[in-house]
Amino acid sequence: MLHIIAKKFPSSSYIVSAVYDWIAFILAPLISLTLGMAIAYDIITNQTISLGRFEGELWLYIVLVMTQAHLLITGIRAYGNQKIYALFRKRVLFGPPLLFLGNLLSPIFLTFSIVLNVAWDAYHSSLQTFGFTRLYDVRVGNYSPKIRMLDRFLNLLIYAGPILGVVTLLAQIDLMKEGPLLIETLFFKNIPFYVNLFARDILITILAIAAVFIPYYIYIVWQESKTYPVSFQKVAILILTAMVSILAWGFNTFGVAFLIMNFFHVWQYFAMVYWSERSVIMKRFNLSSRVGIALIFFLLCLFTIITAVLEILTVGVHLIVVFYTTLTTCHFWFDGFIWSVKKQHIK
Repeated sequence: MLHIIAKKFPSSSYIVSAVYDWIAFILAPLISLTLGMAIAYDIITNQTISLGRFEGELWLYIVLVMTQAHLLITGIRAYGNQKIYALFRKRVLFGPPLLFLGNLLSPIFLTFSIVLNVAWDAYHSSLQTFGFTRLYDVRVGNYSPKIRMLDRFLNLLIYAGPILGVVTLLAQIDLMKEGPLLIETLFFKNIPFYVNLFARDILITILAIAAVFIPYYIYIVWQESKTYPVSFQKVAILILTAMVSILAWGFNTFGVAFLIMNFFHVWQYFAMVYWSERSVIMKRFNLSSRVGIALIFFLLCLFTIITAVLEILTVGVHLIVVFYTTLTTCHFWFDGFIWSVKKQHIK
């Protein structure tokens, strides 16, 4: 049986290896959903904790720390990878300080940055899964430009569709209105009213788009499969991500949905950085495989510990709000060019 499966899906069709891909990438949404459901139904404890300036649920703290840490580890690739750094030196050197100054000196600029990050978040997350689908396509020799274009929209629909089509959209808007910034005045004074008023129309529109697009997508893939092979791993990650996105946003509170969707996104990102940068670090510092693995693992843990401490000591501090807003923008921006499959920045 295993021999038949191995022959059907050879190691060359995976990004790293069969075991690594299934645990780190393909099954990550399902693992995250299982964790979220276990927490929601009190199978796993989620007591309220008080650590320094942080007060809240334990798993909220864990997910916040992991989310913020994955923003930081972008720097391992952007600044530590010599090839990437040489290609985009001006962007990665001058972009962050300019954005930081704008956010620090102007409340309006900071407010716009926060709103931009929230809107960018779903698009950015969809592109991460899109990147995996592209890598799996490349592994099996599928270079169809039609499928590439449709995959981008499909992933955006998978992520943004359930968010826009369910009532948790209001919770996300209400969360953004908290704090001393100008968000409510500039952006959200009337949006909750209109979201409530047109919630049914938004849902119908999303369902209509999905009802038209998905059959069309399947038809195009079927047509293109006569020329280009279909990656089973790609199909699996798309189905699992879509299922988890719908279940998370459609049948849970905003907090549980946030935990589920962020946890697997971060899980995949840590795994991708570990895999892609391990060999780079080994080559750059002439390290053995064992030492290289230990060093990249140490860096990932170090960034996580730093964010864990910052979360305890600096919740609500304006300078940290500016820092993380800038870091989030840079993370979304940098990821758009340092992980390009089309330009072979990741293979």
